[in-house]
Amino acid sequence: MDGMWKSFYILLVILVVVILRVASVSAAENDRRNLDIILLFDHSYSMFENNDARMYEAQVATVKFIDQLDPAYDKVSLIRFSEYAEVQKPLGTPFEDVKSKIDSYHMDRFSKFTNMQKAIMKAEEELSIHGRLDADKIIILLSDGEINRPRLNGREDLSYARSVALKEAVAAASSKITIHTISIGRGNVDQELLEAIASRTGGKNYIAVSP
Repeated sequence: MDGMWKSFYILLVILVVVILRVASVSAAENDRRNLDIILLFDHSYSMFENNDARMYEAQVATVKFIDQLDPAYDKVSLIRFSEYAEVQKPLGTPFEDVKSKIDSYHMDRFSKFTNMQKAIMKAEEELSIHGRLDADKIIILLSDGEINRPRLNGREDLSYARSVALKEAVAAASSKITIHTISIGRGNVDQELLEAIASRTGGKNYIAVSP
């Protein structure tokens, strides 16, 4: 099995582990927890520039992950982010529509820098507007890149960008939102930041890199 497919299967297993962890399924079927899940997808330039199939792996694994969900209990929203964040599919969108949008991903004018603060903020907003009162609120943040936005006084300041992302994670935790982070690819992944974002919300960080 080559490296690309190893990475794909690792990522798929991680996503399934996440859903099994948060679903809290008991022996009685009627105790199955409702899940409102935000798929927060890094769509920055670095997801495409290295030609190492990291975006393709993430797309295929995430689509397979959605196939493991149960529409009787689970709702999914798709948000992509780079320098900005946008809701592409709101909570309650049919799973097939979400999967089709993920399958269509390619590098475009949206694919620039990485701003996790705006990404988390947009996910919080979506859960606030469309989330169910009786559902566990979950964000699955998939990213490969080192954070580099927002700017501070017009200049790039990575420490500032990291600090505001962590503050937003704390805000998410105060709204009882759990963030699981998944590190994709090699290179400039800010592993410490992704681990910190997850830990501040009671979530876990996973690394989707083949050995």
